[in-house]
Amino acid sequence: MIDDDPFALHIATWQRLRKEAPAEAEPYYCQHILGTLYSRFAATISPTLHESVRALILVGSGQPDTAALLIAGLNPERVAFLLTTTTRTFRQRVYERLQQIGVATVLRCPFESWLPAGSAAERQAQSDYIEDVYKRQVPK
Repeated sequence: MIDDDPFALHIATWQRLRKEAPAEAEPYYCQHILGTLYSRFAATISPTLHESVRALILVGSGQPDTAALLIAGLNPERVAFLLTTTTRTFRQRVYERLQQIGVATVLRCPFESWLPAGSAAERQAQSDYIEDVYKRQVPK
């Protein structure tokens, strides 16, 4: 029953806001739903996995929540993003989500070291970074 589940009530309120007051929907989602999603996701990850993820490579998209939940839940040593000119701000949006759920400061891989795409030099650095991640992950 929706009346008995606070999370379901928040979902229903958020869905109503999306239709009736779109400007209020995003802040409501971040305040009342995103943290619960993170807590539920983190509870499903074994501590061994949480400590063993060496790298995470994400594709820029319109869904920063999914990337933020993966980074927060898996807490990898290194993070890289494959971005285009269209998704260039994705990295920053993911970081903002991590700040909203309160885990941005406790990550093994701080935001400043996340590799973005951009200029030719940045793309080459990204390619080198991904190759390094691959070499560390795949035994010879």
